[in-house]
Amino acid sequence: MTNLEKRIDLVQERCCLDKFGRFCLELLLLCEWDPKLQQEEGLYADELLEAWDKKNGIEKDAVKCHEREETENILKLLADAYVDESGRKRLRVKKQILQFLDRGYTEENTSFYTEIFTDLTTEDEPDIERKVYDRMLLFADRKRKTEKDMILLNLSGEEGSGRLENVKAFCRERKQTLVYFCSHELVKTEQPERSEGLLRLGLSALLENRVIVMRIERDEEEAYGLLREIYRIWRKLPLLFVILTRKPMRAEASGNAPVPAVFEIREPAEFARREMGIRFAQKWKLPFDDGFGELWQQYLFTPGQFHAIIEQAKDMALARGGEHPSRDELREVCRRQTEYRFEGKAHRVRAKFGWEDLVLSAASKQLLRDICTRMKNRELIYGAWDFSSRFSYGMGTSILFTGSPGTGKTMAAQVMAKELELELFRINLSAVVSKYVGETEKNLNLIFDEASKSLCILFFDEADVLFGKRTEVKDSQDKYQNMEAAFLLQKIEEYEGISILATNYQQNIDEAFKRRLQYVVEFTTPDAKLRAEMWMRAFPEKCPLENNIDWTFLAEQFELTGSNIKNIAVNAAFFAASEAQTVGMHHIVKALRNEYQKSGKRLGSSELGQYEDLRF
Repeated sequence: MTNLEKRIDLVQERCCLDKFGRFCLELLLLCEWDPKLQQEEGLYADELLEAWDKKNGIEKDAVKCHEREETENILKLLADAYVDESGRKRLRVKKQILQFLDRGYTEENTSFYTEIFTDLTTEDEPDIERKVYDRMLLFADRKRKTEKDMILLNLSGEEGSGRLENVKAFCRERKQTLVYFCSHELVKTEQPERSEGLLRLGLSALLENRVIVMRIERDEEEAYGLLREIYRIWRKLPLLFVILTRKPMRAEASGNAPVPAVFEIREPAEFARREMGIRFAQKWKLPFDDGFGELWQQYLFTPGQFHAIIEQAKDMALARGGEHPSRDELREVCRRQTEYRFEGKAHRVRAKFGWEDLVLSAASKQLLRDICTRMKNRELIYGAWDFSSRFSYGMGTSILFTGSPGTGKTMAAQVMAKELELELFRINLSAVVSKYVGETEKNLNLIFDEASKSLCILFFDEADVLFGKRTEVKDSQDKYQNMEAAFLLQKIEEYEGISILATNYQQNIDEAFKRRLQYVVEFTTPDAKLRAEMWMRAFPEKCPLENNIDWTFLAEQFELTGSNIKNIAVNAAFFAASEAQTVGMHHIVKALRNEYQKSGKRLGSSELGQYEDLRF
């Protein structure tokens, strides 16, 4: 057998040609190579079909519609058609087949595919937690024994989860190569160019022994429309076609598209990530305990996303002359990578305050420290000690901050965020609560979904708006208000991070809701001792102060909150600056008077005592 005969057999085998297909290929090639027929510029389609019918003793009227459709599909695969001057259709064998027979390969310039992988021997093996290609292999082998047409596989997983690595391993084990393209590139191609391009791509994949891989990047509904079109063109070709999606494709009931075999790459549970993180730290040559391990467990990125983050952080380290990225550089790139889409329903609060800035009762401050300790040990308790097996949900932390305005609730949230190095987002309730039925729940769902990207702290100020006491259902408004509160509580229990609800009116919070929160931290009005500490901390070290300021008098005489004292300190500084002086007692008294006027009060002689003359 000559090399040419071997290649012809290879075409017949890879294209799974039946008797009719082999007959057509033989005649088409004869027309190209026989000197007597070369001048004919192809075969007439009707004469080819008549020759087949005559050879097999088939009468023209006996050919069924579906059989005629099958022959048309084979002819489209093997030949290009054109109409000559007489109006009759002629067929010539496709150039791809001639090139394959001549050189043993084809070079396709199909516009919508992006990359061809021909050497898969050096590709990385998929991570053990994400290895699914062995099941894909078993399925494809068993399916091919009974199915000669196109086989469709759907591999789903998040971006960077290892989908392409699994497909490469799948092709490597099958000793095939792969052609890879994106769906949006295919959509941009106009008809009928798209249909022709798909047919060329299918034939090329068969001749080159390739698996076709398409990634769905945008609207997954778009995939089903494309799939119906692709199925129409490829359904009778013995192709292996893999679609990469983020979510598993559903089974279509329509007969116009095949049912995909779904293989899903699931992300490991949050508390099962430590061992995997250690392995990746070794792979990427990073110390696990120097920031990377903490971020690996905080930001639930896929390995592919983390690899991109590390490359960017390494560039930052290189720019400063370092060998490895620092903890701060890794954290900065992680924050940059996390794109929150709260759509105006929440905004980031920069955590500027530390424990030294928070003046609070000893019991409340210790409770806040205990909560932070709980968060730092979540991996140990829920992971290594396997307490996560005892909970189906509710492994996050929910806290209620109660107290009068200005007692430090927002500052405490910032202190916790800074201590735990987490993002803090303050929920804009005016943009969340809606008069339309179901809209509030939709907004809350968006907030918690976005927050789950990095387990950030969610701070609901004035939470009694959503968590008010349930009332007897007298009308539809009562019903939907109760539903909103119940939905928020459900989302808080499901959320793995920290949720803080703050209210100035604890009595307005429904007791049933309060019992389901894990912590209640009270922010009481500060006593004289705490107020004295607040007064001295209110002025920064760089602020020039006179020596005669009577801190004890200010603390004991005026029952103010931390917010009031901060306002007075800032205003006193402005008064002093306008007079080009250092801040003195008379500036503080003047600012104190203005603060009292805000609430409709007046400072009298009894309150100011020996400093009465300073109030003007």
